[in-house]
Amino acid sequence: MTPVFHDAWSAVYNVTQRYGLELALNATTASAAALFGTLGAQALATRTEKRQRLRSEIVAINQAIALTLSVANSLLSVKKQTISPLILRYRTLFLECAAVVSAGRGVVNLRGDLLTIRFPEVPIDPLRHVIFTKLNSARVVMVLTPLMQSVTELAVSITHRNQLDEEFLHLPPEEALDRYFGLRQPNGTINEVFPHLMMALESQDNEGLYFSELLIGELQRYGNHLRAQLGKSAPAIAAVDLSRAVEFMPKREDYPDWERQFRQNTLERRSPFESLLLWLRIKKR
Repeated sequence: MTPVFHDAWSAVYNVTQRYGLELALNATTASAAALFGTLGAQALATRTEKRQRLRSEIVAINQAIALTLSVANSLLSVKKQTISPLILRYRTLFLECAAVVSAGRGVVNLRGDLLTIRFPEVPIDPLRHVIFTKLNSARVVMVLTPLMQSVTELAVSITHRNQLDEEFLHLPPEEALDRYFGLRQPNGTINEVFPHLMMALESQDNEGLYFSELLIGELQRYGNHLRAQLGKSAPAIAAVDLSRAVEFMPKREDYPDWERQFRQNTLERRSPFESLLLWLRIKKR
């Protein structure tokens, strides 16, 4: 190759090498920028999606609190207006009946106490739907389960009691009295179904009230946990005040196992399965 052609080729090669390298660097820089831009957009979208999910769950928590409060108000209403007066009257009549039996004479009037109890509307199904489909807390579900059970059992007991009341109206007075108080009948049998139902009404309503209050507290705790992740922009958690109903609320010390599990700060937390076993053990008592 002549010197002229060699010098020309070298110049062309040098130019190509220099600008080719610059083009490669530019392409690499553009690709990296695009990659980091995509990753940044994805991270932003993920954070936005998480914040929206947290907001939606907090809204659902407030819905669940409102529904639980409605359940508690219904249970308070039936207890205050019907169950508590009936239980008091039942115990008074039992003492009157014992005095009559002891004296061998007298009259016990049951007709005024054979009243139909109307079970109130309780939004337990909407509450279950919100908690099962919109919330992600095993502890909330563990408290909801005995609440649902208590409400169901109370409804069954009220229905059964109303049926027995209707039967008593068509029985001979002596037989109605024996079955009403669970006394020994002339044939030697003792039917204690009605006395047990009367006691069940009180205990089941109390259980429903206790677990309603416990569920509200657990929903609020869970809601505040989510709010801490959102910061100052998080929606507020609904506040509930049951202090006016304290006279009709059951005593917390009657439920020591649940109090230790859900209200006291312990280093060891039970798993949902252990909590379920705990609830089943309490129900057997």
